[in-house]
Amino acid sequence: MPSAHAAGSTARIAPVTIVRTRTPSGEAIVILPEVEFERLRELAEDTLDTRVIEGLQRHLNAGVEELLDEADLDALRAAPSLLAF
Repeated sequence: MPSAHAAGSTARIAPVTIVRTRTPSGEAIVILPEVEFERLRELAEDTLDTRVIEGLQRHLNAGVEELLDEADLDALRAAPSLLAF
């Protein structure tokens, strides 16, 4: 479920009922609607994906990582198995 923010929409998200409570052992927990949980989970995943991509880009720019060039890719595709490459 894409968020309104991710889609570039200015639509407002309806108020969400959130219950803050404690477990019998005293751990603080929050109870929220599943749809809101999924929205927040997707936002967290998007943020993680962005951080991974930015980190890889920094490694590429610094020469820590490198990409295969077109000739290497052609040789890999032509090899009878990946082990042959």
